[in-house]
Amino acid sequence: MGRRYTTEEIQQIQALIDEGLTNREIATKLSRSEAGIRNIRHRTKIKTNTTKSLQILLQNDRELKAQASRLQSEIETLTTRRDKVLSVLRTGEQALNQRLQIALIRLKDEKPELFEISLQEQIGKIAAEFTIDFLKWIVS
Repeated sequence: MGRRYTTEEIQQIQALIDEGLTNREIATKLSRSEAGIRNIRHRTKIKTNTTKSLQILLQNDRELKAQASRLQSEIETLTTRRDKVLSVLRTGEQALNQRLQIALIRLKDEKPELFEISLQEQIGKIAAEFTIDFLKWIVS
């Protein structure tokens, strides 16, 4: 059995790992075996900066994915609300347009001197009058 690692050697191993040295390079520098360095790292749970950085990145990735999921949910909620508002606005716009058309027709009927009625409007007016007369004839 080889000699035991001292606390000072373990701290040296951690410092060399932080510098980015491999197990083989650390073993050469401390006159120890590569397997011994690997074993002590495993037993003392010494991790490289790369491993620590990777763990931090993975945690950040999980957090970002959770945040993206929450944002996607909010986007879907806002999209639904927007669609409802647009639907209400379209319905209101259609009703307003119908009221305006009716008011304009009434105004043209009451004050024809203010307007020059187009051919299409004249045909529509005659068709409406014909329809009303026809319905009255059917009912009677």
